[in-house]
Amino acid sequence: MAEILNSTPAPESITLKITKEVKVNTEKDAQHYIESLREDAKEKGYLVGAAGYTYKQKKKKGEIVGEGYLVKTTELYNEFWDDLPEEV
Repeated sequence: MAEILNSTPAPESITLKITKEVKVNTEKDAQHYIESLREDAKEKGYLVGAAGYTYKQKKKKGEIVGEGYLVKTTELYNEFWDDLPEEV
């Protein structure tokens, strides 16, 4: 399994958006993950720009040997020019 790399953001950097892909076992889990993300977004002040899931199967010699759901989400935190002062 791949190791998650932890990186320190550059000084004075601003996170604009974060795109995530996660694997869950069932469609219900995929729906719950997206609903939870939307609730979290309301509480923490960011937007969910995109959210969806796709059913995936792994087949070997015509038989299903693995299955799951790939959930893709985009969390929007800031616009590129949000740090400019308001116009008068």
